[in-house]
Amino acid sequence: MDKTELKKISAVVSKRLGRKIFFVSAEALKGGFQADAYKIISDDGKAFFLKKMKRSGEAGFEMPERHLLSFKVSHGMTKRSGLKPEPIGVIIARGEETVILPELDEEASLYHVQEFADGLGENFWDSLVARKEKKTVDEKDRKEIRAITEILVSIHNTTRPDFSQAVLKSLYNDSLQSILAHPGYFFRFLSDFGPKHPFLPRSKHGKFVELILFVIYKFENDFERLKVLHGDFWGTNIFYQPDGKVSVVDFSRIPYGEPGIDVGYFTAQFLWFYHDTGNKYFKNLGELFIHNYENQTGDRKIRQSLCLPLGLLTLLYCNQRFHPDNNSASEKSFFNAVVASLKKGKFSWGKSKR
Repeated sequence: MDKTELKKISAVVSKRLGRKIFFVSAEALKGGFQADAYKIISDDGKAFFLKKMKRSGEAGFEMPERHLLSFKVSHGMTKRSGLKPEPIGVIIARGEETVILPELDEEASLYHVQEFADGLGENFWDSLVARKEKKTVDEKDRKEIRAITEILVSIHNTTRPDFSQAVLKSLYNDSLQSILAHPGYFFRFLSDFGPKHPFLPRSKHGKFVELILFVIYKFENDFERLKVLHGDFWGTNIFYQPDGKVSVVDFSRIPYGEPGIDVGYFTAQFLWFYHDTGNKYFKNLGELFIHNYENQTGDRKIRQSLCLPLGLLTLLYCNQRFHPDNNSASEKSFFNAVVASLKKGKFSWGKSKR
C-alpha cells in the first residue's frame, strides 16, 4: 500500500473514531481468496488490521459488488460478537472520493432507487395472465415480443470492461454456478419439497440436481458466450408501454455470464402458462420469442443454454409457499417438461396435460 492510500484511510477512520489517526506504514500479512491483508500502523504506534479488495480473483469476486457484500458481512459478524478490538467499518475509495459506509444491522432499511419510464403500463406477467383465453398470436403480440427481444439483445450487447481471458472464464463459470449457489435460493427452495411431495420428494432431490449439473457442465468454460446480463428477466420486471417502448427494472444477482440465463427466465413464463392452461397460444408466443432471439443474435446454442435456469425456476413455479392456489396437475406437467429438457440438454415444450 502506498502513502496516498494510507492518507485517505487515515482521514475517514479519524472521522469515524472522532480522534486524529494518521497511518504511516503497512505490513503485508497472509491474505485470502478475495482480499489482501495488512497490518497498518499509526504514528502513535497503534496497529490496525486492514483487508483490501483484490483486483483479480475467481468465483465472481472480480466484481466489486461481491467484495462489498463480503466485507459488510465480515464487519457485521465482528460487531455482533462483542469482542475486542472492535471493527471500524468498510471503506470505499474511488478517485478523489473516499467514504466509510454507515453501519448496517437489523435496525437498518435498504433501498435501491431506479427511475420508471413516463406513462408506464402494466407489467408483462399481468398481461399474460389476462390472455389465458387468447388463441392466436396476432400482430400486436409480434410487435410486443419483437420490442422485448430487442431490449434484451441490447442488454446482452452492452460493452463490457476489457477483462483478461482468465477473468472472462471465471465470470462466465460463476454465472453458471450462481444458478445453484448464489445467493442461496436454490437449496432454500428445494427444501420446500418435502419427503412426501408428489413428484419431487426428497428421495429424488439428488437426481434433480444431477440433471441441472449435466447442463451446467456442458457450458462450463464457454466464456466466449459471456454477455452483460439482466439476471431476473421475467414479466414483473418488464413493461410494454402504449407507444411501443419497453422499460426494464430490477437488474439482479448475475452481472455477467451466459445469455441463456436471461432467455430461460423469460421463456419459463410461456412454458408455465402452456402447461397451466393447455393453450397452445403460449407455446407459440414463446417460440416466437426464442426465434426472434436466435435471428437477432445468431446464437444457435440458445435452445440448449436456456435450460440452465429451468431447474431453479421449477422450484419457484411449483412451490406451494409462493403459489398455494396452483393446480397440482399443472405443476406436475410443467415439472415433467423441465425434466425432459434437462435430460436432453435442449429445451422442449413437452405435452400439456391440461
